[in-house]
Amino acid sequence: VDITFAGTPIEHGMPISSTRVPPTFSGGWFNTTFSIPSAIFDQLKATQANYPIPWTANDRNASWLDPSRLLMTIAYAHPLTTAAPRARLNGASLKILWASNSRNGPASASQSCFTGYYIDASSFPPETMHALSVWMPSVAPGDFQGLFWDNLDTEYTDQVVGCSAVGGESCMATFI
Repeated sequence: VDITFAGTPIEHGMPISSTRVPPTFSGGWFNTTFSIPSAIFDQLKATQANYPIPWTANDRNASWLDPSRLLMTIAYAHPLTTAAPRARLNGASLKILWASNSRNGPASASQSCFTGYYIDASSFPPETMHALSVWMPSVAPGDFQGLFWDNLDTEYTDQVVGCSAVGGESCMATFI
């Protein structure tokens, strides 16, 4: 049964787009396009309203703090502080930030506190198609997993707008 649910899908750790990283990718440019649904920003605003902490710039050095930000994780194995990716959004350079498990991570420049790289996408306009190019340093094939949204919680709905049985027949939604 193929079921279509109402609303915008939002999932924890969801990819930013449907573009898959080729299994042989070993560095260089990775290109994709994406749009951020307004529902994502609605969720982040609700998070801020429910968790109104006055985060400081130093707090935000720890990527896991300030969960009202929309962060784009650049996911790959064995990131190094000495080999940062680069990125361009709609032709303009983007700032790549350190993901750290410490508020003082970037200031200490320590590989031991460093967990990877991310882009703060909180200011990107919603419902707009964006072209993103990410340059990756040399990686082993299979190490670059892609680009994923961080700070989102999975949302569920019981609102079905349509379904079809295998073979194309219509079916009525039945909940038990």
